[in-house]
Amino acid sequence: RPQLIPCRIQVAELHARMDPDLFAERLYTLGMLYACRVDLGSGDTRVPALIVIERNHWSGQAAIRWLIDKRYPNLYRRREMTQVKGAKPRLEYGFVTNYESRRMVLDQFGAMVREGTSGVLLGDTVREMRTFVQDASGKYQAQEGLHDDRVLSYGLALEAERWHRHSPTGAPRPIARKDSPTGV
Repeated sequence: RPQLIPCRIQVAELHARMDPDLFAERLYTLGMLYACRVDLGSGDTRVPALIVIERNHWSGQAAIRWLIDKRYPNLYRRREMTQVKGAKPRLEYGFVTNYESRRMVLDQFGAMVREGTSGVLLGDTVREMRTFVQDASGKYQAQEGLHDDRVLSYGLALEAERWHRHSPTGAPRPIARKDSPTGV
């Protein structure tokens, strides 16, 4: 059984406005550049970095399609459980952000920051974290006139990484959990 090497550390960020195909192309390049080392016993291999894309909007969906077409080997997939008895879970590429999932992402990210296990290293992300506040309605977001893209995207990456594990082939391997009705 391969030994998994922890890879949770912020090594790069891509922050720009660009067309989805150009964005996906740059993600592909960064994912290959920042591959994680996996010890297979007989020799090391490198597994491309996990790419997590929010799929709430057309540009995220277009970037996901580009990466699938180019056969990027480690694109985040969410397990969608069905209500039909005996049916296999459906795997969907990308992360859907809504009120519940956003709160889950931010709660987990906050806990990891307090524990010192988040791996945040880059100054722009830290600067956005310092201006990330709870507004009068209770929503966590950047102070007025500022940005929170880096905070949310890194929190999303940390949350996705909790459920998506590397294998030597780059296919996702879920973590078995006893406290979950689905086991994942």
